Amino acid sequence: MNASKRAFLSGGDERKLIRASILKKQKTCVRGDLDDVSLHLPGPVKGTPLIVLGLYPGPRAATEVSRTEKEMIKLLDPGADLAWVDFCVLSANHVNCIIDQRTIRTWTGDEELVRDYHSRLIIQLDARANGVPCVYIAGKTCQAAFDEMIELGLLSRLEELSPLGVYLCETGGRQFVTLEGRPHPSWHLVTGGEKTSRDLFAETAAMLNAVSRCSGGGDLCVESMTCHLRVAMQTDPEELVMREEGRVFMTRLLYGNDSGRFIAEHMHMRDVMAYLPEVRELLLKWSKRGLATLKAILTCGALYRNLVAFDTALEAWYVRLEAQFATFMCNSVAARLGDPAFEAVLEAWYGRLGARFATFMCNGVAARLGDPAFDAASDAWYERLGGKVVAFICNSVAARLGNPAFDAVLEAWCRRLGATFSNFMCDSVAARLGDPAFNAALDVWYRRLRANIATFMCDSVAARLGEPAFDVALEAWYGRLGAKFATFTCNSVAARLGNPTFDAALEGWYGRLGTEFATFMCNGIAARLGDPVFDAAMDAWYGRLGGRFVTFMCGSIATRLGDPAFNAVLEVWYRRLGAKFAHFMCNSVAARLGDPAFNAALGVWFGRLRAALATFMCDSVAARLGEPAFDAALEAWYGRLGANFATFTCNSVAARLGAPAFDVALETWYGRLGADFITFMCNSVAARLSDEHFNAVLEVWYRRVGADFAAFMCDGVAARLGDLAFDAALEVWRGRLGAKFASFVCDSVAARLGDPAFDEELRTWGAGDNLAEAGAGAEAAAADVEAEHKQGEEDDENAAPKSCVAGVLWNASAATARW
Repeated sequence: MNASKRAFLSGGDERKLIRASILKKQKTCVRGDLDDVSLHLPGPVKGTPLIVLGLYPGPRAATEVSRTEKEMIKLLDPGADLAWVDFCVLSANHVNCIIDQRTIRTWTGDEELVRDYHSRLIIQLDARANGVPCVYIAGKTCQAAFDEMIELGLLSRLEELSPLGVYLCETGGRQFVTLEGRPHPSWHLVTGGEKTSRDLFAETAAMLNAVSRCSGGGDLCVESMTCHLRVAMQTDPEELVMREEGRVFMTRLLYGNDSGRFIAEHMHMRDVMAYLPEVRELLLKWSKRGLATLKAILTCGALYRNLVAFDTALEAWYVRLEAQFATFMCNSVAARLGDPAFEAVLEAWYGRLGARFATFMCNGVAARLGDPAFDAASDAWYERLGGKVVAFICNSVAARLGNPAFDAVLEAWCRRLGATFSNFMCDSVAARLGDPAFNAALDVWYRRLRANIATFMCDSVAARLGEPAFDVALEAWYGRLGAKFATFTCNSVAARLGNPTFDAALEGWYGRLGTEFATFMCNGIAARLGDPVFDAAMDAWYGRLGGRFVTFMCGSIATRLGDPAFNAVLEVWYRRLGAKFAHFMCNSVAARLGDPAFNAALGVWFGRLRAALATFMCDSVAARLGEPAFDAALEAWYGRLGANFATFTCNSVAARLGAPAFDVALETWYGRLGADFITFMCNSVAARLSDEHFNAVLEVWYRRVGADFAAFMCDGVAARLGDLAFDAALEVWRGRLGAKFASFVCDSVAARLGDPAFDEELRTWGAGDNLAEAGAGAEAAAADVEAEHKQGEEDDENAAPKSCVAGVLWNASAATARW
């Protein structure tokens, strides 16, 4: 049966077994030409096969047995047969990289696709000749889909037969045994052949043999399953006890309980070797750095299988990134960590991007770093976009970068959008660019919205653009909202637009809020509108807060509103804060209200700050309150700043407080600016402070602007400082405006400076000035800065690097050319 590929249904027959709506969704995982994949729906395998709930078929599945299946057959009992039920039903005609696993991962939240997956499992279960079928749930995505089947009531777990992940399950009167929480069998083939990967694969095969023997023998009970597993895995009872103790240690660490039972998305963590002293020591070390940090390691790739081997590499990046470490970690980083070539490319990008490096790294980027075509393309975009390359690069951009057709479309949109191009690019835009229907729709909306198309376009809009019902709804709301339309269309609005219940709820709130409606709508609200409990709670708070209701509502409030415990805590704080209550509530406050430790910390700060608590409390403060290092830093700055403390703690300050490099930079600027320190510190300054390039540019502008420096440094300036086009424009306006320069550069001016259309408008307003003279003045100013820098090198060990001054000189020349 396994020597050659078993017969399967023809293309015509397959299409009769899959609905058009499902096939359309399945095709979204194809990165490239749809002609390079084939539909693959094999018929059910008769007899007593091992059923594998897999991710997607191997290449040329109609004619070839996959390498994964060949490897499995070598380790399974003689005569064993396999029946694959794959989540994705498309097989690559050439190589598997055309199938995007990240897209398949998102299908676990799509009820239609999960129900289809379940229906194909049923067909295979019904083909079983005798005994209780054994089902191997292969990998995290398939596990998530299986758990979603349970949530939907399609099947249930009846009994745990072994804490190693073996369950007796049932669906529609059919019983079957599952092996859960194990990697996909192909994993050991794509991880470089490490011993741990091979050992895990062999252990999984041994467990499948044990489960198949036990389920086929008819004696399904805990004792029998334990005996079969012990024999097949060649382990003694003491080792099984140790493994169970390790699982208890893990759940105590993660959830604060001794159950040894993991939530669905952590099912693979049962295989962490926490029973070994050296592994336990590392787990404790990482947990002391925060649960988010520990989870970033345990949930990315297969690091959890060999923490000892990867600890040195992980430690090196944690020392550098600290609070941003969890953002940096992803599956593709984890898969390549420790590889010298990959580490070298990481080093180069870290040197370029500094504090923004962690945000830049995503699965798509990490998977392709080191590929010559990708490296060349990403280098070119970095030269053009500077720091904005972080906003531009996302998984789907990374997947297609270097493809000539895609690169050509990118060029066209970059020329159109200028400064807003990087914000325009998101995964779904990048995935569909080049599709004629999508391109046509984009052109229409660009002509309408111009620069605002970057705000309008989000993943859900891009995914649905071209659907008739969606397009009609967009037209209607565009007609109503005009200039505010782009702000209104967030992901959750776009996902539900055209649904009658949702549309009716939108109408009601639009009638109430009028011009503030677009500000009110956010993902969390849009996701729950139409839910009776949520709607009732919304009505009650709208009645109380009136015009302040829009400020009060945010995503996390929307998620929890209607929950009795949350409602009770809201009441308490509403009575305490009165008119400032709406400003106090933000996403992270709403997410943590009701947690005893958080409530206690809130009580302490309310006792100190009273009404100023609403100013002090922001998302990043609320997210970190209770962390020992953060709390200590808060205490120190509260003692220094007194009444100004609440203003100082903005999101970006709070996010980084306690990180050594950031704390040193804070000390330096506090010593320099004194009372102006509070004015100087804003989100964008705090986000970039301690970045080498940013610090160098700060030094230059500090010497230039002098006493007005703190006022000059607003969010908009800090976010763009170091961007070549922006620096050039700053040079010109400093030469023209002199003492009034610092007042001129506000957030909105800074956001648009360097954009050709905006610059032209500014030129119109300042038409009486001699622009050529201004450019020459800017060059002279840059020369002065170089002289200042040479002098400063003797006086200040932290003086800006020469590369920074060279950049300033380049900016001055560019300014002259531009103007």
